[in-house]
Amino acid sequence: MADEDINPVVLLADPKVNHRVWAACLKWSPVVKKQRVPSHQKHKPHVKSRRLTSLKVTVGSRSSRGKISRITGTGILARPERNHYFSLALAFCSWVRNGYGVFRYSDKELLFLASINGQPAVMADLSGNDADVAQKVSLFLTMNEEPPEKWQVVSPLEHPDNWESIITRLSSADLRRCKLTVGNRSKFTLPAVLFLVAAGAGTVFWMTQPEPDVVPTPEEIAARARLQFKKPDPPPELPHPWASQPVISDFLKACADLRKPSPVALEGWKLTGGTCTPETFTLIYERQPGGTIEGFLARSKEIFNVIPDFNLKDGARLASVTRPLPSLPRRG
Repeated sequence: MADEDINPVVLLADPKVNHRVWAACLKWSPVVKKQRVPSHQKHKPHVKSRRLTSLKVTVGSRSSRGKISRITGTGILARPERNHYFSLALAFCSWVRNGYGVFRYSDKELLFLASINGQPAVMADLSGNDADVAQKVSLFLTMNEEPPEKWQVVSPLEHPDNWESIITRLSSADLRRCKLTVGNRSKFTLPAVLFLVAAGAGTVFWMTQPEPDVVPTPEEIAARARLQFKKPDPPPELPHPWASQPVISDFLKACADLRKPSPVALEGWKLTGGTCTPETFTLIYERQPGGTIEGFLARSKEIFNVIPDFNLKDGARLASVTRPLPSLPRRG
């Protein structure tokens, strides 16, 4: 799990139901069909695992055109407890289809929630102080085209409601949709641990016992003598550093084949550059006046069948579209 994927969530205890906890600040990403990965890309560098507990949920909705889209929310529990966890963003979306709201959950902290076609917006489910949230709301309105029926403003920034107002009108079906899956818990029990400790101690004891002296046979003595007078084998010819790299002409052709059908302009975004490696081909698009994240996201999934990566730290001004290169023959 990459560092940027580790989202510590904001946890709010339900005031009316014990052991029911509402989670905010999940990371939301659209779900796309998995593509076949070439064999030379399956080997990933080893990353030291972390003892973390994750929260996850995947939901789907149907647009006005009848198209079904799915989105996944993920987060990290810093201190997992025996509770039932639910998504506050999904609770908001259960009664707001296209709109947003700002809610207070502490004296100095606010939550920004937004819904697009009944699903959590990728640029919302965020927290911060008044100035931070005001900037997030402004960026959301700039990057997302207003629906024909206008945005439904449930709780304005100037007069934010308490977060508990979100969960007062939920049905049993809404609760089931908001429920989060808890994963990566440790499953070792005390007997299993004791067994492993005992087995390890037995192994250490066996390995530390001295082996009895063994007298070599005449055949072994003769074999050792022959080895002493045997000429050493010549050093092996090691491959060149570029032996595992593809042929230059094949590599350039693969990059060009992916570049040719790529549009120069896409839903108000302009192609400004790109990079090509033996594993991936990446296009860089820059947002032009009138361009939106939702529009570019939909067209990118339609044309490239991948989810673009938006640079939110720079105000989502740039987006990169990364596709795998086909498997190329190596020099050998």
